[in-house]
Parts: sequence; C-alpha cells; structure tokens
Amino acid sequence: MKNQYIEIYSNIDMDDKENDNIKIIVVGDANVGKSCIVSQYVVGSFSHLSNPTVGAAFFSKEIEFQDKLYTLNIWDTAGQETYKYLVPMYYRNAGIAIYVFDITSEKSFLNITHWLSDVKKTIGDNVYSILCGNKMDLYEKRKVLFEVAQNLANEYNMLYTETCAKNGSGIDKLFELSLTEYLKMVERSEIEQQIHVDIDISKKATKENTCC
Repeated sequence: MKNQYIEIYSNIDMDDKENDNIKIIVVGDANVGKSCIVSQYVVGSFSHLSNPTVGAAFFSKEIEFQDKLYTLNIWDTAGQETYKYLVPMYYRNAGIAIYVFDITSEKSFLNITHWLSDVKKTIGDNVYSILCGNKMDLYEKRKVLFEVAQNLANEYNMLYTETCAKNGSGIDKLFELSLTEYLKMVERSEIEQQIHVDIDISKKATKENTCC
C-alpha cells in the first residue's frame, strides 16, 4: 500500500547504480514555494493549484554536472505544524539542505532559524546548507530585504540566493550553487581524512622504528 505521507516523482530509472547519489532536503514554512521550486527544477512546471505537502514529497533527477553523472534524491518536506513530528525522519543522510522562505513573509524568514536548529538536532553539521528567498517576482510586496537575508546567511555560514518558482528564475542557479559548494565540502573532508590517515601511519612507523 502506498505510504500516505510520501508522494513520489521521478524522471529516471531508480535501479541505476552507477551514478553518485546525493540526498537534498528542502526545508521551510508552508506556502513559501518549496514544492514549486522542486517541481520547476525536476519537471519544468509550475502550478497555482499546488496543495501543501503532507509529510514529504520525493523527487528524483539525473544530471550531468562537472563531467560526472549524479542522481539527486530531493525530499520536499512539509512546513505545517501538523506534520512537524514526521519531518525529521526525512532529514537523515542528507548532503544538502536548502532553506526556503517567502520574501513577502517576514514570519517565514524569522522561522528559518527554527528550521536550521531542527535539522542540526537531527543530523548535525555534516550537511551543506544554502538559504533561498523565493517569490522574487513579488518585489513590490517584499518584506525581507536582500541585505537582511544575506546577513542571516553570513551568520550561519551559508550562501544566499533568490528564486521565482513561478517563472523558474534562479532555480538552476540555486541547485548549481548547492552542488558546487557541496562537492567542495566533500573534497575538503576527504583531504582532511587522508591527512589524518597519513599522520597516523607516520606516527606508527616512527614508533616501530624506535622500538628496541
């Protein structure tokens, strides 16, 4: 029986084992446009009739990025208080977290710190985070200044970008930035791990050479 809390959208063969898989979670209040952002990116469509996500919606997209194939497993999480207890289970093993707010809603922006804390409590700091202000086409109704959002992003060591899910503006940039910085983070982590391994080997060799 289909899980009542998960909707699944995919444009690839889910049995493909050759690609590197990256899990992305999209987090934020209800009605900020999370589902529309993901839908624009995965299937290139926007709907004014989009219903609030219940639990989570799962999208999968295969891309070629920096001469390599990746499968992006994107979890669009619910923003309603009703499903708050369900959402953390979808955070696990995420490599990228996209935090979305509505630039015409100060409340959705102020709640970003709550979402940051929620993700950190579940999966710690081992995730690349980026802040996204959606509905940039509604600039006349803007309640959150670009500079204010940028300052919050700086405070939490995140990049900040803006999108319009309605016409697709900034969507590709959002995911390209996320992937670029995530892969840099992974590379740095691998280098640091190798350095620690080399140090341990060196210490062991030194100890063995000094034994009588």
